[in-house]
Parts: sequence; C-alpha cells; structure tokens
Amino acid sequence: MFSKNLKYYRLRKQMSKKELAEKVNVTPMAITNYENGDRKPNMETMKALADALDVRVTDFLAVRNGRIVFSHGGFRKSNSLSAEQQEYVREFVEEYFSRFMTAVEILERADRGSDRKT
Repeated sequence: MFSKNLKYYRLRKQMSKKELAEKVNVTPMAITNYENGDRKPNMETMKALADALDVRVTDFLAVRNGRIVFSHGGFRKSNSLSAEQQEYVREFVEEYFSRFMTAVEILERADRGSDRKT
C-alpha cells in the first residue's frame, strides 16, 4: 500500500511529482515508479519523502482495504478542478472509505465474537 499512500499524501499536499522529487533529491521518474508500485524506496528515501510531505513513515505503510476502488472516474465537463485535483478527490474517497470499511469489519468481528460467548 506504500504506492497508493505516497500518491495520496503527495496529492493532499498539492505537490507535483517534480516538486516532490526535487525535495527528496530523486528523479520525477523515481516518484512515478514508487507511486505505480514498480520500485520501492530505501529507508533513507522513505524518511525524506515523509519529511517532505509532513507525514510519518508509518503513514505510508497503513493498509488500505483493497476491495475499495473509486471507479466513478467522471467529473462534469464544466467543473473547475484540475486533473491533479480530480485525482486527489479519487484518492481521498478511496482512502476515506478504506478506513471506514476497516472499522466496520473490526466491529463485525467483535460482534460475532460476543455472539459466541452468549
């Protein structure tokens, strides 16, 4: 989930791949590879990414519910959001509902566990 989380935090910070790459001293292609899951950064680079995005390294490692995918990719043609803002909205919705569904699943397991005891 590192790749999805990196992209989410970069978009949340309203930072381009090039801007992030410059802050971390890597190439924009490296950021693309990290976000696509084609490469993983070493720990030093991961710490630099976290610092640049004002997050903790552990935030990159948070598990997302893989069953949730924002598939409604369309925005109205007359909307004023840039392509990056639209991408951020998609990532935000996925991240938000992933946390929500994780909480629901935990509560369901807890409820099933309490049913067995009675």
